Amino acid sequence: MIYQFAEINESDNTLRAYGQAPFIPDFAPGCGIKAVDITGIDPRPEPGDTWDPETNTWTTPPPPPPKPQLVIMEVTGENVVASEDLSDITLPLGASLTAVFEIQVDGKKVSSISMPAVRMPIAASDGRTVYAKIDIAKGKGTAKWRPRDSGKWLITQENINSELPAEAQMEFSGLSIFVYED
Repeated sequence: MIYQFAEINESDNTLRAYGQAPFIPDFAPGCGIKAVDITGIDPRPEPGDTWDPETNTWTTPPPPPPKPQLVIMEVTGENVVASEDLSDITLPLGASLTAVFEIQVDGKKVSSISMPAVRMPIAASDGRTVYAKIDIAKGKGTAKWRPRDSGKWLITQENINSELPAEAQMEFSGLSIFVYED
């Protein structure tokens, strides 16, 4: 017979991996892993599930809450041209750009989110990064920026989250800004 087993973290009884063998392995004491026979269990537990050794049952943790999403609502400025979905902006060097945005979950503004003096990284295609300061109050914010150099500039989810603590990170579809010399 071939047994199916789950490798369990001894510290919190969470499933970390699967295995199968003609026997249930006995891991070395102190290694932090134990094996549990899951042969015939349907549905099969998934990584992250928790095993209760007293009842020999598995519990699936609830899904994590959705991450807030930064959504650009409006882009304005002198001679600023924006795509319909506000993901692509073109403006002349020296012009000011203002973007109004909301922090949303499931398409609804999250009024409980306020973060003063957030650094918004804006990355140039040549590797430089400049920062715009934004303030978020009651789920709404405004970012103002006057580019000092022409070129392609990007604001990405990765860049934004690099400046935020893990609990404040958010999703963002990205923004390309093209600054041309007049």
